[in-house]
Amino acid sequence: MMKIGVTSDAYSNDTDPLGGVPKAIIHLLRSHGITPVAVPIGNVSETNALIEEVDGLIIKGGIDVNPKLYHQMALSTTDVPDDNRDAAEFTALRDSTSNGKPVLGICRGMQAINVYFGGSLYQDIYSQLPNGDELLNHTADWDKGYFPTHMINVDPNSYLAKSVGTRTKVNSRHHQAVAEVGNGLKVVARADDGVVESIEGKNGLIQGVQWHPENLWEHDPKQEQLFENFFAHAKNRVTE
Repeated sequence: MMKIGVTSDAYSNDTDPLGGVPKAIIHLLRSHGITPVAVPIGNVSETNALIEEVDGLIIKGGIDVNPKLYHQMALSTTDVPDDNRDAAEFTALRDSTSNGKPVLGICRGMQAINVYFGGSLYQDIYSQLPNGDELLNHTADWDKGYFPTHMINVDPNSYLAKSVGTRTKVNSRHHQAVAEVGNGLKVVARADDGVVESIEGKNGLIQGVQWHPENLWEHDPKQEQLFENFFAHAKNRVTE
């Protein structure tokens, strides 16, 4: 059975590391016959061992990445960082990509991918972007953030377009966004106000989305296809 690792904000000595993984992602994976494997915050050797046994990696959403990792001082609106989580996710990302395993970053996960590859972030889009006063509502109330709120435009030549087409509606609950794009990555989707909504690497093996498709897939075939394409990458790797 295929196994997909999911980054967790639980620690390796917690009794239930899957407790640090969103239930929506666990439900998604199990509904597709895939075993979820929590990649908790721990030491490097533990992370190495867990990534060795999985076929792909999902980096989940969560608190802001530490700005020091992209050489900035934190703004007052930026979350208090969790350096241990940043380090654990970077280790998991390094081990996955070095072994050709597909990686999908969701919200913070996309931002972590971008920073890992040398990119930077807008710590607060409303105060740092020139059109901050005219931006869409990207920081929907938590309950409303589970429902589609705005449209995105997708590069027709991107891997993402094979999943969601060139224009689709997504949910949104974030106040940060990709600024300078990391090495080897490209922007493949933006909201109508210009905010980056997706990045990807060559052949879609590395993909990041700013929205939360794990909350949409049961009612939106496009969002389910996004995951199915990710699973196909992992399956192809298993059968090669």
